[in-house]
Amino acid sequence: MGKFMKKRICLLFSRNSKADRERLVGVLRVASEQTGWDVRILNASSPDFLRECRRMLVNWTPDGIIYSDPHVCKRLLGEVGTTFAGHLVELDYHTPDLSPDVRIMVNDDLLARTAVELFLNRGCKSIAFYGSIFASEAVHAARRLAAAQSTAWTNGAEFSSFEPGRSHAIWSEDLEHAAEWLKSLPKPCGVLAYADEEARDVYDACRVAGLSIPEQVAIIGIDNELDLCESSRPTLTSIQPAFEQSGVLAAKTLCVCLTRKRTNKTHQLVYGIDQLVERASTQDVRGFRRLAAAVNEILRKEAYRPLTVADLARRLNTSTRMLQLSYNKACGETISNRLQTLRLAKIKELLSKSNLPITEIAMAAGYSGIATAQSAFHRQFGVSMREYRKTSAD
Repeated sequence: MGKFMKKRICLLFSRNSKADRERLVGVLRVASEQTGWDVRILNASSPDFLRECRRMLVNWTPDGIIYSDPHVCKRLLGEVGTTFAGHLVELDYHTPDLSPDVRIMVNDDLLARTAVELFLNRGCKSIAFYGSIFASEAVHAARRLAAAQSTAWTNGAEFSSFEPGRSHAIWSEDLEHAAEWLKSLPKPCGVLAYADEEARDVYDACRVAGLSIPEQVAIIGIDNELDLCESSRPTLTSIQPAFEQSGVLAAKTLCVCLTRKRTNKTHQLVYGIDQLVERASTQDVRGFRRLAAAVNEILRKEAYRPLTVADLARRLNTSTRMLQLSYNKACGETISNRLQTLRLAKIKELLSKSNLPITEIAMAAGYSGIATAQSAFHRQFGVSMREYRKTSAD
């Protein structure tokens, strides 16, 4: 394709948003394979956004825009200066301000069902949903609430919800109101928060109410914001939407759109979950499960470091035999098996998402040598690490 025939693609994402940063990685992965794309990136959260728009748009009008915030996209289109005839792909819209060719949204039903099912497996007698204060998130919040309620009722659990900011204009008053709401719920209960930021408010409300986490209130957030999840005490369980994969889907969808004339009809697609990262806020700490919960929290953080069952026993002030028996009874597997599962999952992730040499990948996953890692990987998955990397790249 000649240089004057390239499709001009604008990527409009906020560098301040974890979700947007991961979406951008997915988009760029596809864009790097498009020899006919001229890609330019605009930081939607830049304080000099309009100046950057004007600088970028000199003699350059985009043929396609991928964005996550319709308000910011409208500002960009205002700078184009003419009627925009290109294609729009929107990721996780909050307000229907534009009519994009394609709107790609997270599967809110799946997020809520995943959380509620974990709560039910942990023996929670009631399920609750803590919503968002922002009107721009009302669509997602309503869908998550409805799915959580339906899943809870289908499984015979009680259900309740709380909308922050609706009853009180002052945060401290709202916190007191949330604390009273939490105290009224049958215990133990599981609370799904709209996102990790709202989950931290639930933590504060539990503190005000004198409720223990996770013994009385188990909590799950959404987005897996590491700074929030890992700094919470106890650490916060969170669901990681497949943000990077949504970026891949957006770029591939735009490829198709560029071959067609734009219409006024918006097509909707959904993307799913990357993983549920269970941390201490949902661990089952009843009886002998308390030791197993402590082991899982250590493994989650340190599985890729040199670690033995004897090390764990010393740190938890118990005997190796008692620790192994408690873990087997609670989790249905040995500590060594769990450790190997985590390490092999890390190898798979690095093989598919990095260009690191295989020897370095084995070391990064906690193995002391490449031979042990290769043997374990082949035994578990039936292919070599090298074969898996080749297949995942196809």
